[in-house]
Amino acid sequence: MIEDFPSNPYAPPEAPLELEQEDRNGLRPIPFEDRDAVPGFWRRVGLMFKLLFTDPYSFYDRMGVTSGLGAPFRFLAVMLLPVIAFIMLIFGVLGLTTMFGSGAKGNEPAWMLPVVMGGMALIYPPMIAVSTAVWGLLNHACLWMWRGTERSAGLGQTIRATVYTYAFILIGSFIPLVGLFAALGGAVLLGIGLARLHRTDMWRGIVAVFTPLVLCCGLYAAFIAFAIAGGGFK
Repeated sequence: MIEDFPSNPYAPPEAPLELEQEDRNGLRPIPFEDRDAVPGFWRRVGLMFKLLFTDPYSFYDRMGVTSGLGAPFRFLAVMLLPVIAFIMLIFGVLGLTTMFGSGAKGNEPAWMLPVVMGGMALIYPPMIAVSTAVWGLLNHACLWMWRGTERSAGLGQTIRATVYTYAFILIGSFIPLVGLFAALGGAVLLGIGLARLHRTDMWRGIVAVFTPLVLCCGLYAAFIAFAIAGGGFK
């Protein structure tokens, strides 16, 4: 009689996240996309915050129930409203100080400030939308590089998770003394979310999100080193 071989103590551990991954059948969409259950628009926005901060695993699990990029970018646009208002307030105060401060009164045309602020309000949202989509593409490419897409839910889900998560990061980044923690914590949360969506190891999702940042920091450090070596800062 041949006995069963004992388990290999040197075998890599299985990802508990994948073992505990719930079947998405029967799950409701995330609140912002669940109009049937939550008809009120601002109530859906508020429930997004509640779900993310109370049950982030469920947040990303329920995100995989639906598809499409329209809803994530609409949510991003809603989160951009207070950010744009804050930026315009700061630039408005600085602009008025420059135009009507001591020794500068009458030197600037009256139409310059509203034109600049209006241009910012028009350019900033599409710029953020494009950069977030590009970030989503990079996240998916890095997740593929770290072999996290073998059970992939698709590129669209990566972009959806990136856009939704960045909307929250955007709000937190403008809170004093919280911005850095919001950016780093949001990146970790996005990595966990990608692992949930694509049914892979948690470390693969987190490393995939931080890979572009590490590469950018490395390139910037290399540029500074070459500039110093070449006497560019003399």
